[in-house]
Amino acid sequence: MGIVIERKWRCESCDAIHDTEDSATDCCPPTVHEVFLCPKCGSACDDEEGAIDCCDTDRDDIVSTDDG
Repeated sequence: MGIVIERKWRCESCDAIHDTEDSATDCCPPTVHEVFLCPKCGSACDDEEGAIDCCDTDRDDIVSTDDG
């Protein structure tokens, strides 16, 4: 089974990670940031490359980026 990089949203004010952009906006309006979770440790990264490189995930194992 391949690895999926999950897309989430982080509140600018409290740094909480949310499953949906609306949920993050409701928590800390008006600014939220899209983040991508490392598939191995779960750390929030600013982009897909950061999520892949965080724990040296094998790029051949990546099947897609989750559309949240």
